[in-house]
Amino acid sequence: MPFDAGDVVLHLKTGRRYQVLMLPDVCRIEPDRAPAYAYRLEDADAARDATVGSRPATDMEDGRFSVCTC
Repeated sequence: MPFDAGDVVLHLKTGRRYQVLMLPDVCRIEPDRAPAYAYRLEDADAARDATVGSRPATDMEDGRFSVCTC
């Protein structure tokens, strides 16, 4: 897997940073049980919004995200 739990990843199109919470080996998308990543926004507003998002692993690993070195 290209990302590890705890990694901060950068969405290249929007510039938003997200913290990876769960990996595809334990996280799935319903109803087809597709492997997924769970993540949370890592920006200043994240303190007010603790929403956890999920995205299929294929989307996270197709080049639109990269590990943030910031």
